[in-house]
Amino acid sequence: MQKSTTQPWSARTSRWLWLLLPVGFLILSFRSYAQQSNYNKEISGTFWSGDNGITMGVNQIISKQQYMEENNLLQKQKDRRQETNEKEIVHQKYDNPESPRVASYRNPDYQDQTKVTPGSFTIGTSFNAVNHSNISQGWIPPDPMMACGPTQLVVTVNGRIRVFDKAGTMQYDFDADVFFASVRGSSNAVDPRVRYDAIKGRWIISSITIASTNNRILIAVSSGSAITGTSSFTLFQFAQNTVAPAGDAGLFADYETLGVDANALYIGCNMFNSNEHSTVFVIKKNKLYKGVLKVFAFRNIGSASTGGIYTPQGVSNDDPAATEGYFVGIDYNQNGLLVAHRVIISGSTATLSPGMNLTVPSTAFPNDVPNKNGSSMDAIDARLLLATIHKDVNTGASSLWCSHSILVNSSGVGIGSGNRDAVRWYQIGNLTTSPVLLQSGTLFDAAATAPKYYWMGTISMNNNGDAIISCSSSSSTTFEQGTVAAHFSSDGAGSTSAPQFTTTATTGYSGGRWGDYSSSCIDPSDNTTFWCAHEYVNNGDYSVRVVKVTVGNAPQAKSSAALNLWSASLFPNPANSQVQIQLSGVSDQSLQIVLTDVTGKTIMTKVYPAGTSGWSEDVSQLAKGMYLINITSQDALHKQVLRFEKN
Repeated sequence: MQKSTTQPWSARTSRWLWLLLPVGFLILSFRSYAQQSNYNKEISGTFWSGDNGITMGVNQIISKQQYMEENNLLQKQKDRRQETNEKEIVHQKYDNPESPRVASYRNPDYQDQTKVTPGSFTIGTSFNAVNHSNISQGWIPPDPMMACGPTQLVVTVNGRIRVFDKAGTMQYDFDADVFFASVRGSSNAVDPRVRYDAIKGRWIISSITIASTNNRILIAVSSGSAITGTSSFTLFQFAQNTVAPAGDAGLFADYETLGVDANALYIGCNMFNSNEHSTVFVIKKNKLYKGVLKVFAFRNIGSASTGGIYTPQGVSNDDPAATEGYFVGIDYNQNGLLVAHRVIISGSTATLSPGMNLTVPSTAFPNDVPNKNGSSMDAIDARLLLATIHKDVNTGASSLWCSHSILVNSSGVGIGSGNRDAVRWYQIGNLTTSPVLLQSGTLFDAAATAPKYYWMGTISMNNNGDAIISCSSSSSTTFEQGTVAAHFSSDGAGSTSAPQFTTTATTGYSGGRWGDYSSSCIDPSDNTTFWCAHEYVNNGDYSVRVVKVTVGNAPQAKSSAALNLWSASLFPNPANSQVQIQLSGVSDQSLQIVLTDVTGKTIMTKVYPAGTSGWSEDVSQLAKGMYLINITSQDALHKQVLRFEKN
């Protein structure tokens, strides 16, 4: 259905829940998006069984690679995407009229942490992880991604997977085509992603093949938290069109994203060839770690013709008590709008919620980026580049952080007439009920002439609520550099620090393609230190820089003992008439109980007094389906979500 510039918004208004607010008092929150397509429907299905994994020892992979190198069996070739200038660009057609025209935003209910000495950060260990010349296949761009484990860093780029210790010493250097040789067929492995699963102590690496249609999605899972010569990876593959429900025949699954939480892996893809839309895959983690592949596909959940999520980012969450997963992305058609979906897994069934929309401050499609003595570099489009959920131990609350490149003016406001690119970041809270935008900020240059462009930015938050942005920067009078900036929890909502370069580039770049992403992640050994990876120009060609970032003058994190932690359990599950909730101890605070369905609709709210150790809830009048019981302590420092099925 063709949209007009006004009617869809007035038609949708009657379907949304609006709050009557004073002028200037705006709360940005998720709302259902009324369209007749898959992203406005709850979808459920039974996991599909794929081929079991193939286990390869690290020493076995290295030996195979040495043989292929010695016998000149690794052929260098040009990147198909470079030759055709493939850029999956989506130009949004409309501006969201609800988007405030501001560079930073603070939710009226957002609580700043106690003001302390202004925050600062220090760049420590810094090294080049990979250069273009190191890649056998010669891919452009590198697509740099990094994850951090207890003692190691894994850096992935197109064509290469490298393992380092935290001093920057390389321990293993895998050719990506050799690494995935047992599952990739005859196609190259590209678009790598890596995550460290801190809950189970596993490394997860994903990739896609470049077969022009019905390509494969590849997954590798480590045998443990340390990658050594005696450890191994179990490798999996599935053709994107064969996963139940079968579909997307003849299409190419591109730009696969990767998230992991306590229950699943979440992979989102841009599907294109004859048409373009978004498809996501959910993979059961407990089965995968046993060598068994169980996947379900949610197809065509966003498209240019109907709107909805574009470049769906699978969200990572390191909370072992998490009961639901997420995908988040920008909207296909409207600027200033994010779209998210919840995922609930129950036994052999996966359920995807309808799309939930979040109005954010105004955005605009980024321009290509100038650089001194070189040609312009791609900004691609305004897609989100990474998404993570982490808990702030000072508040006990978990929140989702994400970012993207947008076009802004000299005030940092997203606008189509802007003349510089910026990194816009978001913190989204209240995830398990009715998610809201807590705050957002913008890393931009306010210079009147020759402003710096900041783009390809990713962001993550540590235990103290501080966040670090990893990105690239360049201008018509400066060379392209690796860059980091911060949001300090002590500096107020929406604030962004002055940036710091992590590199010293002295030459221009004429390679054209850039990115397609960067990485910012938390060190699980202390949950406060950051590690970043980003692209920069090194002697006229690209290199990927890795840096360690330490935040100083942060609020002191509260110990788990000070949070008065308890654990709740629920039975029976499934339930017919009643569910019993039991606490592991006695709460010394009152508890708020909110019962919702999987779309976030509130069904019942109660408050139980301090001293409560358990209670029962009557569920006999509920319709069949999945439900969530959200338990929050009076001081909001402890929250838990219980999931159950009503028969």
